[in-house]
Amino acid sequence: MRILCVISALTQGGAEKVMVELSGRWAREHTVDLLTFYPPAYDFFCPDPGVRRGDLGLGRRRFWDLAAQFRLLAGIRRRAVEFKPDAVVSFVAKTNVYVLAALSGTGFPVVACEHSIIDRKDIPLPVRLLRRFLYPRAYRVGVLTESAGKELVRCCPGVADERIAVLPNAIFPAAPVDPVVRQRTREAYGIPQDAFWAISLGRFHPVKRFDLLIDAAARPESQGISYTVFGGGALRDELLRDLARSPASSRLSFPGPVASSAEVLSAADLFVSTSVFEGFPMAVAEALAAGLPVVAFDVPGVRDVVRDGVNGLLVPFGDSAALAEAIARLRDDAPLRERLGRAAAGIAETYSPENIDKIWFKSVFGGLPCASR
Repeated sequence: MRILCVISALTQGGAEKVMVELSGRWAREHTVDLLTFYPPAYDFFCPDPGVRRGDLGLGRRRFWDLAAQFRLLAGIRRRAVEFKPDAVVSFVAKTNVYVLAALSGTGFPVVACEHSIIDRKDIPLPVRLLRRFLYPRAYRVGVLTESAGKELVRCCPGVADERIAVLPNAIFPAAPVDPVVRQRTREAYGIPQDAFWAISLGRFHPVKRFDLLIDAAARPESQGISYTVFGGGALRDELLRDLARSPASSRLSFPGPVASSAEVLSAADLFVSTSVFEGFPMAVAEALAAGLPVVAFDVPGVRDVVRDGVNGLLVPFGDSAALAEAIARLRDDAPLRERLGRAAAGIAETYSPENIDKIWFKSVFGGLPCASR
């Protein structure tokens, strides 16, 4: 089978990481081309050696720069005609719009994959309008969760139900907890071995709402709990200023990005998510796979993997008091924490790379003419 994967760039991001992982696994048995709009100088992730990489050498474009738009559309179409794929897989709304427009009338089956919630307010209006018009032309429209599929039907009513495919991201099994690594990791971040450690991972971006975690950590229920948020981003300085003025300053720290999320997950007692929404909550899912119970706001994406009272606790969005109370409840109830943690680890099998690839090749590629070859 010949698969053309298209994404704007391989910069740091969840969709970019998933594209590289998928294309690498598929290239073991199939011929895979990966096309980006931006050149390799922008790369953060490196494609598998078995994947043929191509790029259009373009920089940033604006919708009113018509010459750039035509060059982009022509480049996508030219690459597809040269490669003659059995399927084209594109990631992220704006790229999906370009690919569907460029390949209109060619007969190449396009799988247009969304990698966030559908009705994001930061999606430009032209993309929203074109998506509504072009998505019905896709062979399949991929979404990360069942909730996103329902949202897609509302936002793009022309897309038939049978063309919507739920395609979650893969979760890799967590390594067994090494007591030596656990001790060393806690020491590295100044966490006593007997302290209750609640952590979070993510970009310092408005959608993550780490300011609400500061509010929760400042509450009396959080006494005796150590909080750490690993990550980086434009809001870090602002969050540090807010933390310095808060009673939470002695309990919460923002040490920056972490080299190995697996190590901090293995050393923590609990994972906290304060996001407004998630397309597919990778950090949450990785925490669950590591056997950590999760306390989170009940928001789109997160509620698709965190089952309240089964592998974590969900509280109403924005309620910092309820968040602090749920964290304190798990700190004080070891049997409940252990039960939730055991159930959490089961997510690794559900979202294993093997199972996710089965979904792709059975539910998506299985209906293509090449599938019978």
